[in-house]
Amino acid sequence: MSLSAGDRFAGFIVKSVDFIEELSARGILCVHERTGAQVYHVNTDDRENLFCFSFKTLPDNNKGIPHILEHSVLCGSEAFPVKDPFAFLMRSSLSTFLNAMTYPDRTLYPAGSVVEEDYFNLMRVYGDAVFFPLLKREAFLQEGHRLELSDNGLHRVGVVYNEMKGVFSDPEALSADLSFRGLFPDCNLGFESGGVPEAIADLSYQEFMDFYRKNYNPAACKIVLYGNIATEKQLEFLDREFLSRMEGKELSCEILIQPEWSEPRRREEFYGADKDAEEDEDFIVSVNWKTAPLSDRESVVALEVLSEILLGTDAAPLRKALLESGLGEDVAPSTGYENELFYSIFSAGLKGVSECDVNRVEDLVLDCLSSLAEKGIPSENIEAAFRKMDFRYRELYGKRNAGLVYIRRIVRGWIYDVPPAFLLDFLPVFDRIRKIASSDSSFFPKLIKKWLLDNRHRLTLIMRPRPGMFEEEEKREQEQLDKLFSSMSEKQLDEIRQDSELVSKFQSADDRDIAAKCIPVLELEALPKTVEKIEQEHIVLSGIPVYLQPIESNGVVYVDIIFSLDALSDKELYFIPLLVDMLEGTSTPEMTYDQVAIKMDMLTGGLSVNEDASTTVDNKTVSSIIIRVKMLETMVDESVPFITSYLSSADVSDRERLRMVLGECRQDFVSSIVSSGNSFMTLRSEAAFSSAMAMEERWKGVAQFFFLDTLSRGIFPKNFDELLWSPVYENNIIGRDFNVISNEVGAMLVGLKNRFMCRENVILSVTGKGKGADKVARLISDWASSLPSSASSPAVRSALSLPLSQGFVAPSKVSYVAAVMPAPRLGDIGFSELAVAAQALKSGLLWERIRMKGGAYGASAGISALEGTWSFSSYRDPNSLKTVMAYEEILQDLAKGVVGQKEIEQAIRGLIGKEIAPQSPSARGYTALRRAVLGITDDMRQKHRDSVLSCSAEKVRKAAEILVDNWQSRKISVLGDDARIEEIAKAGWAFKRIDIRL
Repeated sequence: MSLSAGDRFAGFIVKSVDFIEELSARGILCVHERTGAQVYHVNTDDRENLFCFSFKTLPDNNKGIPHILEHSVLCGSEAFPVKDPFAFLMRSSLSTFLNAMTYPDRTLYPAGSVVEEDYFNLMRVYGDAVFFPLLKREAFLQEGHRLELSDNGLHRVGVVYNEMKGVFSDPEALSADLSFRGLFPDCNLGFESGGVPEAIADLSYQEFMDFYRKNYNPAACKIVLYGNIATEKQLEFLDREFLSRMEGKELSCEILIQPEWSEPRRREEFYGADKDAEEDEDFIVSVNWKTAPLSDRESVVALEVLSEILLGTDAAPLRKALLESGLGEDVAPSTGYENELFYSIFSAGLKGVSECDVNRVEDLVLDCLSSLAEKGIPSENIEAAFRKMDFRYRELYGKRNAGLVYIRRIVRGWIYDVPPAFLLDFLPVFDRIRKIASSDSSFFPKLIKKWLLDNRHRLTLIMRPRPGMFEEEEKREQEQLDKLFSSMSEKQLDEIRQDSELVSKFQSADDRDIAAKCIPVLELEALPKTVEKIEQEHIVLSGIPVYLQPIESNGVVYVDIIFSLDALSDKELYFIPLLVDMLEGTSTPEMTYDQVAIKMDMLTGGLSVNEDASTTVDNKTVSSIIIRVKMLETMVDESVPFITSYLSSADVSDRERLRMVLGECRQDFVSSIVSSGNSFMTLRSEAAFSSAMAMEERWKGVAQFFFLDTLSRGIFPKNFDELLWSPVYENNIIGRDFNVISNEVGAMLVGLKNRFMCRENVILSVTGKGKGADKVARLISDWASSLPSSASSPAVRSALSLPLSQGFVAPSKVSYVAAVMPAPRLGDIGFSELAVAAQALKSGLLWERIRMKGGAYGASAGISALEGTWSFSSYRDPNSLKTVMAYEEILQDLAKGVVGQKEIEQAIRGLIGKEIAPQSPSARGYTALRRAVLGITDDMRQKHRDSVLSCSAEKVRKAAEILVDNWQSRKISVLGDDARIEEIAKAGWAFKRIDIRL
């Protein structure tokens, strides 16, 4: 059956059927006649099917109701009356995507799978959750906020409450949030949908329920479907399982009205900084404009292109002006164009700004825009931006979760009654603008004038650091709680105890059997028994080892060039991240770096450079620089000569470029250390057990931040071992800057480039089908064989010597707690069983004890196939020592057999689901290359699959004993404020405190 406009089927009427040319898909819009629920199916040939239940959830205060609801509706429903069906699905489904997201104006519940039965199982649970949630008061108290009594009085906890404390501890997240909300002070978008911690504390259960009843009803629901499952089958399912049992209700249409400003505005806010930080440094300054609404599609797409032209690379004119100004270290976090909401936003600014330069940032942005509007933009910049966007967009189709991009594009306008197909029609609009711009050089200058220079709805946001602010806020909060405690009657205290008991009972309920019976899962027998293999050929061209992956890639050729770094010393390793970033974009003797960037966009789909250290199957440490580039088959003859010439002649000592790159690199760490604290702490602990991870710590861990911080002060380290614990400070040269040592650093980078870029060090990989891929392999092999020869011996590598526990003190209201210990490797006895155990724990015992009971936003467990480590980590965690103790208890329970056979079977499904998830051609080619280089054979993978499929609770229990025995060798790393680090310091373990000054 092929649905047409006007057809009726399964309670729906088909309103329209569109052909979406760029996706070769049909867009089918249906309305459920009984309830008013709307469904739009992007019916493609993509085997990864996704669905999304979406609701407009505009907040009218800062209490975070949309966010808390997003968490709570997944805490049990009528058909699935268990405390956390979401965790069950995480553990047991074959989902390729499973999540829920709160935006400033909407809430989305998307999930997907490549297995049809699994897909409908996910839809059954999600649909019941959004339409028939239990919304128990205890779930609200757990996810939102509650008071608890302890020996020290009152304290407030809650998953979202703690999560938002973490968000507001991150200066970048706070700056980006205020840049957006500050433009909409007079409408719903001015409120924080995620919640402000102080306001969350005032939220009542009744307000929470009222918001659900108002916003979550089928008439308000927009359901987007994507993939190759028949529309009729999905409509029938939605009607039978949910909509036929419901009634729609009349909706009051909410329209966002933000009056236009007659004059630009200025706003100054504080962010929490380290108590020893300078008050007159590290400002964040951004200039922000409210621009076109989504309904103005031509302007939205044109502004997206304009943003790419002005800000897309370090060579783009506005971004270049910002970075070369010396007023800051990197662009502000909000810099760019944001069109995820009804009103789009354009932003530009800097971070790492001195107080004396704050006012100059706005002037710089406006002066640069005025110059571009008056003098025009070079045509090569415009064409490069068009080519880059065209390549990026056309490459999207076929990637994992590509459907989610289209779903988000549809929903952001559809909730305001913008037709679903309207925002999918991107390429025709893009091509139309490209044609206009090619014939009218004033097109983009006029756009700058209209939407930026003449637009008075402009906000300049200044984020000022306040040293010790978090400590002040924590103290004030505790004083308020102490005052509240002293004023409470015994009856009120009893109510708090009763709430605590209610939540504890909810969290401790053993509903595993109920979940296993009521939540549908795929039978184990239906899981794929054989691992999927990636076709690969290993040849030698011009003396260079080459791996070929003949994968269909839609006319794109993907190239990976690997250069070994095994001969470098530990001292030299510290410089590799700087060298990598310089290689991604610098000058040559013939071209400035902005000319290089423009030509790169003209001839390729992009070049990226990364450093990597790993352990092979035969337990050798290998390290490398990986250069990745992609190009169209039709451009090979132009692209390859340019790329190889650039790599040979790239000036990695370009003094001005090096200064800019150093500032950007340092700011990247400043931005990520707290927000990704779990990753930093896990890596730090892993470095004690693996020489490869010790290298990664020097490249991507706290040690690299200390190195960059040292260089930025104009100090060339003498003792590099000190960088594991702190930057190098020399009081007698405070006030110096990087320019003092730039020549010395540049010379080091040139020497390193000459050492690693030699023909003995090269491995080449080419992914793609056809003559273009073969030609690329020949041309790059010829270039590689012409490189200088260099004979060198591998350096001796070792893991780091670390104390049992380390505490990293940083400005954060929450903790990030990691514990790592030795574990079996791929092929060892117990590895496969512990891989299953990690899957079971992440949404089982660990989820319950760290997240549900402990109040952390997230927790994870994992085993490394080649590094021989097991890791625990927590994310935005109100605890530190309590979490470490919970890790140990979880391992002991695992070894006692607390995790049963049903949970193990669920984890088997989830683990195999990850392995069968679709990959893009680029990802498939790189995966095959990595396996070949590290020695992972398909036979090893098959043995692992067999072991996973035959795993049992008893096998997991026995394997867990290995971890229990290894707990004594654990390494603990914790990031948090003084109070939380002090808990670890007093635990009685060998301990070292490390202060991180951000």
